[in-house]
Amino acid sequence: MANIDTSTWNLLPVCTSLNGRNKSAPICSKNQAVKVKLEETYAPFGASNFNPEEKVRMNLDVSCTESHLAFCKKVDEWALKQLAKDTKTYFKKHLTEAELKQAYRPCATPHEKNGIRYSDTIRLKIMTEGPNKIRVWNKDKELREMPEDFRNCKITPQVTVKSIWLMNGQAGVLFECSDVIVEEQDTTCPWD
Repeated sequence: MANIDTSTWNLLPVCTSLNGRNKSAPICSKNQAVKVKLEETYAPFGASNFNPEEKVRMNLDVSCTESHLAFCKKVDEWALKQLAKDTKTYFKKHLTEAELKQAYRPCATPHEKNGIRYSDTIRLKIMTEGPNKIRVWNKDKELREMPEDFRNCKITPQVTVKSIWLMNGQAGVLFECSDVIVEEQDTTCPWD
């Protein structure tokens, strides 16, 4: 993944969502969606959303391996270069390099609680219904149902590097998980 070639990627003009609340600049490569298969990992927090009633568009934060971190660094570098070309278009004002780095949210998110540092994660968006519904596969590459809880699974996600989101003077790259290989782990009690 770290050797991914971002030189063919393009940032398309900013568009606004149908409800008018969200703005983003789509990403493509040679007029095609940018798809990347990530290494096997875990989703330590499962699939969730800030709004518990929203079950169609969910977040799936996956733990980063060293390869994931190298991939994220390369995507971050590309995104920052693209945004720096015309910060006025993306942020409605000119930003210095330092201000742009402050406004940009990196792809890998660090986690720390009570002084303990946990693995960085990458946030993936998943759709549970509709035309962009996530396809879930078993290790034999056969379609299967979505697991009840992603926390009990090894997963190998395929993601679309969809766009750079723009909101409240901040920006970041949006990854949407289109397909995932899931291998559920045994969660039965080892004691009789």
